[in-house]
Amino acid sequence: MIPFEQILVLLSTSFLVASAKVSSEIIQPIRSSGDEVALIFVPGAYQKAEYYSEIAGVIQETSQLRVWVALTGGYDSDYPNPRELPGAIDDAVSGLKQAGMVSDFYVGVGHGRGGIVLGTYARDSGLKALILMGCILNDTLSDFPVPVLTLASELDGLVRVTLVVDYFEQLLDSVSQSKDAIYRTPVINIQGTNHIQFETRPPLPRAVTRDIKSDVSDTEARKIISRHVNSFITATFRSVAGDVEVSRVELENDFIESDKRFKPILDMKALQVEGDSFPWASIAQRYFAGEFDNIVEVNNTLYGDIEEFIKFKPPIRYDVASGRFEVHTSAFIEYEGDYQTNQRVEKSPAEIRLKLKSKGAIHSARGAAPVEEWSCRSLNELALEYALNSSTSHARDRYHSRGRPMVFEDDIVATSGQEWLSTPLTIWRDADGLHVQAVALLAAVDSPMYGGMHYCCVMAPSQALEWIIIDSLRDY
Repeated sequence: MIPFEQILVLLSTSFLVASAKVSSEIIQPIRSSGDEVALIFVPGAYQKAEYYSEIAGVIQETSQLRVWVALTGGYDSDYPNPRELPGAIDDAVSGLKQAGMVSDFYVGVGHGRGGIVLGTYARDSGLKALILMGCILNDTLSDFPVPVLTLASELDGLVRVTLVVDYFEQLLDSVSQSKDAIYRTPVINIQGTNHIQFETRPPLPRAVTRDIKSDVSDTEARKIISRHVNSFITATFRSVAGDVEVSRVELENDFIESDKRFKPILDMKALQVEGDSFPWASIAQRYFAGEFDNIVEVNNTLYGDIEEFIKFKPPIRYDVASGRFEVHTSAFIEYEGDYQTNQRVEKSPAEIRLKLKSKGAIHSARGAAPVEEWSCRSLNELALEYALNSSTSHARDRYHSRGRPMVFEDDIVATSGQEWLSTPLTIWRDADGLHVQAVALLAAVDSPMYGGMHYCCVMAPSQALEWIIIDSLRDY
């Protein structure tokens, strides 16, 4: 005879299955019938399984599907890893079947670190879909064998939207070939939420978590997240055509709204590389041309080899017949060493070096009177102006109301090319904001070898935008 206590466990809405150390809490569906799907949660680094029970419950309430849930936990040091994950998923599936689930529609749901290991595991597994919360796939979306939903919080202080934007760019490319990509691999930028709102955990100071204060309450965030999850799983697994169509429309609207928030990042990114040129250098040169900007044709070369960049000296040619200038500029980009792999560092350049012609050189070539030169600092101010103008109105308002400002210091003036090359863009943070100090090298127009050269080590517009939408909002 089965003990009475065991009967109570079997009849409860949730119970625990375990293998070795890793365990799964099974939460039964709240709907008695309908299309079945199971969400198997893998927590973030150092997080507990129970932190995800609340968001799981809201998803169950939101969806018309018969949603089962398995909360995996007990990983070594609470750190999901490739060694333990297969066993954790197997245990979850076993527990779901034991509890009465009939279908095999298993969906991996990973938060942070959990999503990273799930992404690797899911390529050759029995999972039918993947939901990534505050993390990225580290794979090509269009080539992935199962549908993938990527949920990015606009104010995620750990996994930056400036990193996730690369996956939205993949989605844009896929959508240009087939609209179905909107439903199969959606990448959604959730306005006003942060990294921690995918879970419910004891509060920690944001200085510890490095997260950013959200614009919406935790309750509202869970509702928004659950709606996105439901749209995806309904469009993927629901058998009722009307419900599928409604969810597809929701995903289309999410795509449009996400595009509005990702577009400023893509626009600033587009100013950095276009083939083998650096478009921002052309804008900077026209800015230095002043009132002659409309008659200056600028060509630019983006160098990947610092030695080739060092050799280059920007030429200028004035065509008397057409009354137009032709200037050739050059640029060299420095990134933070691990910017491609470290999710927490800025994705924009650490600095950009520009070799331009001075305002005085352009005026002299035209036979105009000498003028006061622009500073390299003015290019940093111009970068901020471009970034602010490209931002959404919501992001601009947030920056002005609670963000720390940029403070532009006077240029560090180098006296030689070697000094200019060896002096980095100086940036420091304090309670006043982000201090930025450009490095300048300006040669007189009548200099025999370097006449009218104006070299600037400055920030990129994308760096200014990243400060506006992310780092200015951090607690100092």
